[in-house]
Amino acid sequence: MVETQARVLATEQAFALVEPRPHSSCRRCDPVAGCRALSLSRIIGSTDRRVRVHNPLGAEAGDWVLVTVPRQHVSMAAFLVYLVPPAGLGVGLSFGAGASEPVSLLAGAALFVIGLYAARRELRRRRRSPLLQPTITAIYPSEPLMLEKPCRSKN
Repeated sequence: MVETQARVLATEQAFALVEPRPHSSCRRCDPVAGCRALSLSRIIGSTDRRVRVHNPLGAEAGDWVLVTVPRQHVSMAAFLVYLVPPAGLGVGLSFGAGASEPVSLLAGAALFVIGLYAARRELRRRRRSPLLQPTITAIYPSEPLMLEKPCRSKN
């Protein structure tokens, strides 16, 4: 399971709107700047980090909770986004290898776009599955301490 701490902003029926808490850096990468992964997420991350999650425990607005996502869902999403479209590009380019260069590029571009569409459609289908929803798995009685996990980034 992939997990993070979050604060519940609002609730509606069986769901809650939460804002994940940014994790602390371990400062192993760089003693001054800290975690490279955290720095990168600050640069490219959006300012609105609210997420709709399944709320089977009945957390209320203002509660601190632990939100988990099944690891296989995260892995499958990465596979679909990062491997399927480039694979379509490669297949399209190889199909058009016997033809002229413009035909090869057109075939590659077409299969790349088809791969993007297929990945997006599959992710939307999976998002509707209750088994793959981010879920509140614990409610903290007060603001929790930061989750301390060893840094996995390479130096």
